[in-house]
Amino acid sequence: MARSDNCEPILHSDNSYTNPVFQRSFPDPFVLKFGGAFYGYSTGFSSDGQLVFPVISSNDLINWENAGAAMEPIPSAPPLYWAPEVTYANGRFYLYYSCGNEIHMELRVAVSDRPDAGFVDSGVRLTNEQFAIDAHVFSDDDGEKYLFYATDFLEHSHIGTGTVVDRMLDWFHLEGNPRPVTRARYDWQVYDPRRAEKGNVRWHTIEGPTVLKRKGKYFQMFSGGNWKNESYGVGYAVSESLLNSEEWKQSIDGTTILPMLRSVDEVLGPGHNSVVLGPNNRELFCVYHSWVNDERVMSVDRMDVVDERMILLGPTISAQPLPFAPQSAAGPDTRTFDKVSPDFLLEATTRLSTNCGHARFEIFDENGSSLAGVELSDGKGYFRSQADGQSSVLPQYALFDEYQCLWIEVNGRRLQLKLNGRVWHESSFDGEGGDIRIEVTRSAGTEILNLDLTEGFVDLFETDLDAEELGWVGLSDTTELSSDHQSLVIGNESGLSIAAKGRSFGDFEFAANLSVPASSGFGFVLLSDNDQIEMLIDLSNVETVPLGIDPAIPTERVRVPVAVPPRGYRQYRFVKQNGNLSLDVEGCDLARYKVSSAPSRIGIVTSDRVSVEMVRVTKIGS
Repeated sequence: MARSDNCEPILHSDNSYTNPVFQRSFPDPFVLKFGGAFYGYSTGFSSDGQLVFPVISSNDLINWENAGAAMEPIPSAPPLYWAPEVTYANGRFYLYYSCGNEIHMELRVAVSDRPDAGFVDSGVRLTNEQFAIDAHVFSDDDGEKYLFYATDFLEHSHIGTGTVVDRMLDWFHLEGNPRPVTRARYDWQVYDPRRAEKGNVRWHTIEGPTVLKRKGKYFQMFSGGNWKNESYGVGYAVSESLLNSEEWKQSIDGTTILPMLRSVDEVLGPGHNSVVLGPNNRELFCVYHSWVNDERVMSVDRMDVVDERMILLGPTISAQPLPFAPQSAAGPDTRTFDKVSPDFLLEATTRLSTNCGHARFEIFDENGSSLAGVELSDGKGYFRSQADGQSSVLPQYALFDEYQCLWIEVNGRRLQLKLNGRVWHESSFDGEGGDIRIEVTRSAGTEILNLDLTEGFVDLFETDLDAEELGWVGLSDTTELSSDHQSLVIGNESGLSIAAKGRSFGDFEFAANLSVPASSGFGFVLLSDNDQIEMLIDLSNVETVPLGIDPAIPTERVRVPVAVPPRGYRQYRFVKQNGNLSLDVEGCDLARYKVSSAPSRIGIVTSDRVSVEMVRVTKIGS
């Protein structure tokens, strides 16, 4: 692939982009999202050799600008600086990195009060191993922090580098009890069949850990093989416990199941990834490097989790849809979102001025009556609901005179507040399904870096709320809805079931993880704003199963590619945009249709029982 002379991604007139998104050398890319913006960090020195860890910034994850470099080299002057990762807490940015001479590598941490520069090494060596690289900080739901990193295992059956996890006592000290997480098991993880500097042993490498949590399970992505060539790729491991006494379960053997990110066509040696939420806080993106003209350059592709599988829609070098943007409110002291869907996510990064700072987030129904409010004042957080009209003080574990990221999410009859990713408060909510208005006010001197609204919802079915409380409705007389093992079950064996949830939108993304019986009649319907069926997309596994929908309704029959796992959960994804409707299954494009641009939504239809593990609906555009 020819490289452009500039460092900008290739943008297209149809709201798409092409990888790589940053075409200059940027190995081991890590991306931090903070205040609605993105900051990227890479291995190595600045172009003038004076500073370490080049930094780039972006507002949309695609268009990047150089932002300098993070820090000065430390006094001991090691020649190598690898794999920086940055995390934020209470006004401080913590940069974790490895440095040394490749034989001896140690993990250290530097601190700054800004994300793009000014980091100063703390003087603390975090690890005791001779070789320790690729630090990754993970914060669990209870606020406990853990450091994942890579180190060598010389007595293991597959000699080489693997990953471990250690509990963090604070930002600068570890418990000192690292536990193996993922060590080499398969041939695709071979670094060198006869590595001379290691005594000509068959050397394996697993490195670059990054960790996600979903529905009580932990997923660690890692890179395996040799970073210098096309054998490099990305796999993952799963566990139900962070400090498991056993290694995490790997499912990618490199033979029957291939690495989720690997060399394909013109993409060579993709790996060492990080994961970041997109601009709308719904889409998940994998950020990774690959080789172009003897340099490792940065790319981004969509990814997701389907039950216990991770899926990655890449690597790509063809045009991809731009990350979907949120609605952003700008203005002076009062900011308002009108005619908002009753399911939404609002993100605000705010800092209160000392002593007199004040910010209020108020939710009104379509008649102007207050439904709920969140107030930040006097260094505390308060919540008030329509139910009792009383204000309750929220638990405090943040300094509000420093920037804090507040999420307000309403989904069906549940309202949830998160502060810096940690659940702060949950309560019932009743917007009665109508339009709502969100009003944000602040006092002089109180800063709000970003105020981003995404309409729609994500259902993981892991709460005690039933289908009706979550907002799901049956659209046929025989529709049955029930819950089973963190999933929604739609249908029965004696009639046609059609189920849907959420507001109709002009443009939207709909994604659902479904498990369907082999002989089931199954598909999706495109519903108009008044829930009339406009189109049936029939995905039945056998031709003879009738779905029993009026034959006058336009019907498309589509076959799921055999490349997609035939059993268990699959992800079906629709995107409706500018009068076009597309359907793919885990990156396999199935169909594209011309449809009305009027508001509509997707429903699930079945003549049997379908198990639904996740549904995500997101409005596109303002």
